[in-house]
Amino acid sequence: MDLSLEGSVAVLGTGAMGSAIAKAVLAAGRPTTVWNRTSGRAQALGAHGAIIADSPSQAVKSADVVVVCVLDHTAVMEVLSSLGSAINGRQLVNFTSSNPAQAREAARWAEAQHAQYLDASIMAGPENIGSEEAMLFYSGSETTYQEHKRLLQSLGGVSKFYGPDPGSAAAYFTALVTLGYETWDSYLRNLAYVEAEGGDLSDFSPLAVDSVVSSGPLLKAMVQAAQTGVHPLEMGPLRTHAALMGDVIDSREQAGVGAAPLRQLKAWIDQSVHKGHVNDGFSRLIDEIRLTRH
Repeated sequence: MDLSLEGSVAVLGTGAMGSAIAKAVLAAGRPTTVWNRTSGRAQALGAHGAIIADSPSQAVKSADVVVVCVLDHTAVMEVLSSLGSAINGRQLVNFTSSNPAQAREAARWAEAQHAQYLDASIMAGPENIGSEEAMLFYSGSETTYQEHKRLLQSLGGVSKFYGPDPGSAAAYFTALVTLGYETWDSYLRNLAYVEAEGGDLSDFSPLAVDSVVSSGPLLKAMVQAAQTGVHPLEMGPLRTHAALMGDVIDSREQAGVGAAPLRQLKAWIDQSVHKGHVNDGFSRLIDEIRLTRH
């Protein structure tokens, strides 16, 4: 796919992920200039056809679209602030991992410089850029996304635009990453619990994996319940969970394994039961969780 007619690209930041993006852009036929704070990392891209710039402002001066992929949000703002008027009128795509508030701050900065801002979140490692395994989420400037859609879609198997709020892509990214951490945390805690009770981890693990894999339909049902306010009993009524949770917590703590997340869950169950939702399904807890936002 030759995308050379869609304009030149500047890539600011050529660490592992930035280099992977730059190589994909070059492979797509886009004229590409690269810059990195440690110049040696950028030099290697010269063999792939990239022009090496001595400064961020030099890299962007002839670019139609500017890609930023650096360590963190602080580094993003430092690099962008160094551009001065060079960024004016250009399209900016930020691939640096950030949270929604940071994405919105970068977008406000870009707007003040009369630049269009598109935030990008990557659910993949550098080695997966350009493959079906990579998922990339975008939000912010729809004009930038549409004008460079073919190039952006070539970076991963899943490429989706989530609307004009610059923080939306980062919100989906953060939620998925957090879900992963919380799942891993729960799994490790339960491995420790089974081990403390004399169980065999090799026997327990397949049961746990099967339980997680088979939960897909239940998770989808919870989405419908959260949207409609109707909470069916696929997992049993809250009165059952209220009775069970105390024993679960005691068992975990007696085995010497922390149960802080379970204590929070029990507090939400108790609050919901106290409000009269004793016969509702587990998804009713979304209302208690929503209250913690305020």
